[in-house]
Amino acid sequence: MQRAPSARRPTPITIEVAVGPLTPTGYALNVRGAGGEAQSRLVLPTADPDYLALVERLASLMIDADALAEIGRTLFNTLFQGEARDVYRATQALRTEDQRLRIVLAIPADAAPVAALPWEFLVDPATPGALAMRGITVVRYLPQPTRVPALATALPLRMLLTAAQTPPQIDVERELAAIQVALSALGRQIHVTIERHLTVAILQDQLRAGYHIWHFVGHGSTNAAGTRQLAFEDATGDVEYVTIAQLGALLSDSGVRLVVLNACHAAQIGDELLQSLAPALVVAGVPAVVAMQFAVPAESARAFAAECYEALAAGLPIDACVTEGRKAVLNAVGEQRPDWGIPVVITRAQTVRWLSWLAGQMQRPQACPRPQPSAIGARCWRCGSTNLQKNGHTKTGQQKFHCKDCNFYGTLDTKEDERRHQQQTVERLHQERLSQRAIARITGMSRNTIAALVKKKS
Repeated sequence: MQRAPSARRPTPITIEVAVGPLTPTGYALNVRGAGGEAQSRLVLPTADPDYLALVERLASLMIDADALAEIGRTLFNTLFQGEARDVYRATQALRTEDQRLRIVLAIPADAAPVAALPWEFLVDPATPGALAMRGITVVRYLPQPTRVPALATALPLRMLLTAAQTPPQIDVERELAAIQVALSALGRQIHVTIERHLTVAILQDQLRAGYHIWHFVGHGSTNAAGTRQLAFEDATGDVEYVTIAQLGALLSDSGVRLVVLNACHAAQIGDELLQSLAPALVVAGVPAVVAMQFAVPAESARAFAAECYEALAAGLPIDACVTEGRKAVLNAVGEQRPDWGIPVVITRAQTVRWLSWLAGQMQRPQACPRPQPSAIGARCWRCGSTNLQKNGHTKTGQQKFHCKDCNFYGTLDTKEDERRHQQQTVERLHQERLSQRAIARITGMSRNTIAALVKKKS
């Protein structure tokens, strides 16, 4: 499914919750939003045995919707008490109809117990449903004394799409294919490199080439010291565990803006914040990490990744992309499972700077654009640009053009051009091993037309 880019993207309205030092009465909180500012206290609910029992069920994914909502209400009442709740309500009231609400939890490194709570399941007792399912995003922000990196980047995006096929086996090909389908809508505005058998040496070599996004499909685990790690392959195909220190060294100053870890427990936080993968990578310099706080079923992981990247291709900011991914998981597995709340967004970038594009910069190519009249001001059918220059004529006297953006030379208004473009589009997607059903979804062409074009090429 292709989405037309929105002409207007309102600035999200933000509630910032800054976690302060631990005092005898709990963690100090400063809650600030468009509706005001308040000081409060956060007392961890972990002393409540009923809450602990529910969270244990959540961690094993053996929990129903009612119990999940009870966790969400407990967390909401923990975070927003007294005047802090007044700020939340007043900020909510100031939202316009098309404006998203973003809750940013600024959590210092010495407040790991706060970061470890499953905030993604927040439920406002006054309204039905989880906040995440109502378009309200939760972001964990890790303040750092070093320079704040920017998420914004110029097009084209460069993405490193990787997998490590270690035991127990998972169907990595289905997820890689789903991501490729989602990103195909960006056309020439993204370059994707695929590594299906990731080793440490391959990752180091690829990162030197410069990428904006690194996506990993595989397994995570905990070593004897209680530190999280990822399972890569070695040169022979066996398992090689890669530590936080190794990953931090590889990603530091690499230019990667976003890391997506589809590995179980990659965002799970224990007693020390920096013993967890996702926070440690953010501290190492990666502006934003999306990772999983529990074990994630393969079906849910695929649904989340595909929809998240489709939203990214539509130009949405990262936290909104994650929300779209959550909705896709809910649609795929139902509300009785907690899978939609497993992904976590952790960032050290400034809260208002996200990986997104200005409307004028983001020109998504149509799947099968029709040629325009032969006149300056028309669009190039290959990239959609209007930066055209007349460039002679064909033997039949038709005007030819040169597109200065994608370097295309040719005419714009013949059926032959359109057929040639369709053939090239299908060939490119077929070479990426996409099914004819997937190609039809991307291009809008019928399955019969695609089959004929594939047969013609072969």
